[in-house]
Amino acid sequence: MTATTKSRVAVSAFFFLPGLCFASWASRIPDISAKLGMNSGQLGQLLLAI
Repeated sequence: MTATTKSRVAVSAFFFLPGLCFASWASRIPDISAKLGMNSGQLGQLLLAI
């Protein structure tokens, strides 16, 4: 593998993996807020803190 290819793979992984983590977490926000018994204001403050 050339240095250019290694760099391309590293940059792709750098953007893909956090995006995947955020997407999987963001789709569960309603479940998490319901489980914790949070109203929309509390949820907004939590998301702002993150």
